[in-house]
Amino acid sequence: DPEWIEDAMSPHIYQWQGRNNLSEEQIAEATRYDDWNLGYGYQMWCCQHGAARLDGAWGQFCTILPDKNAVVVMTALAEDTKTEYRTLWKYIYDTL
Repeated sequence: DPEWIEDAMSPHIYQWQGRNNLSEEQIAEATRYDDWNLGYGYQMWCCQHGAARLDGAWGQFCTILPDKNAVVVMTALAEDTKTEYRTLWKYIYDTL
């Protein structure tokens, strides 16, 4: 069901505690490049570009990119998973 998929990939919970004290514009600027603050849907994290990601331990990611009609899977043994994940946006996203 396409409506369920869209709902599942939409934020229902926000993990960023300070967001309630900010305007929508301030939130947009503060979270523009931080996929860890865009909310949580149904068992997946919300990301930039309307994407959603499933996280595993130590840098295991599966990212659903509806606007590119693609899924990107990354496997690693990484301690700094945010930096690892940012490579998706910096080097891979625009090539799809």
